[in-house]
Amino acid sequence: MIRPSTLPKLALCARYESEPIAGAAAARGTLIDEAAREILAGGSIVGRYTREIETAARWCAERALGLAGGLPLESREDALKTDSEEPFLKPGTADLLCVDGGWSADFKSGQIRNYLEQQAAYALGFMLANWVEEWTVYLLYPDQETVVTLRFTLDLAREIVRDVLAKYHDPETLPTPNEYCGWCVKRWSCTARREALGWLPVEEGGMDLGTASLEQLRDFALWADTVAEFRDRAAELLKERLQAGGECQGVALSKRSGSETVPPNVVELHLRDLGTADVLDAYGPLAAKKLREIWAKKCPGKPFPEDKVQTKPGTVALKITRPK
Repeated sequence: MIRPSTLPKLALCARYESEPIAGAAAARGTLIDEAAREILAGGSIVGRYTREIETAARWCAERALGLAGGLPLESREDALKTDSEEPFLKPGTADLLCVDGGWSADFKSGQIRNYLEQQAAYALGFMLANWVEEWTVYLLYPDQETVVTLRFTLDLAREIVRDVLAKYHDPETLPTPNEYCGWCVKRWSCTARREALGWLPVEEGGMDLGTASLEQLRDFALWADTVAEFRDRAAELLKERLQAGGECQGVALSKRSGSETVPPNVVELHLRDLGTADVLDAYGPLAAKKLREIWAKKCPGKPFPEDKVQTKPGTVALKITRPK
């Protein structure tokens, strides 16, 4: 049986298989989810989570209330289960539901990724359960403070889910390297990745990337990513074996002491003795967006010092994926 959360990975590679143990990022997301739903249920989370988790959870809760516009929200886990009724696909559990508004929501920590196929399965289940043919999904990203909106019809959601399942059940579908390879349990034995290791874009006379086509540059970058991951795995094994007492010429362990930090509430207690100016200089510049939010709460009606905002040059990021 396939979990809905695996569908986006299977859409890129039908041979993908999740690691059985979730990582630290998933655990953090679970805490944010729990805290946000506790807030929406009218409970208190003060002192139960770190300030980071609490801040993210409060942002999610505030955005959800804004999207609901006064309509009732369901945050109880038992009421959030959704079944697409598709063979071989497990039921899923959304993070929030607003039946009267015709939408559900998921809280997503970390960077913005594709969750289309997972949410299509959720939307399909909610549409079937509520006898409607349209559904909206809101993905709330507290780390980016961004809301992504997905809209589905019954036919579209079913088509998206069945397309992924069809590729998964087709024995002729080959593995395809993609951005989720590092999360796959087969990443060290995958035939497609092993084949990539044997390909070098080097012709007679050497390598001249300056004359390479866009497609050749793309393929080389993807190949280099594959090699880099195997390199990192080799480094992990070297470290483990050296720590266990092994020796290898040219390889040594470099130890660093853990960093020491002081929580903001402790600094606040001694702020008068330390001096506000010195403490603020130590913390460094504050994001203008964050300061505007604090300003709106603490200084209502007072104009924000826009002339003091410093703008850094923008950047352009490159994202490379293998074409379907």
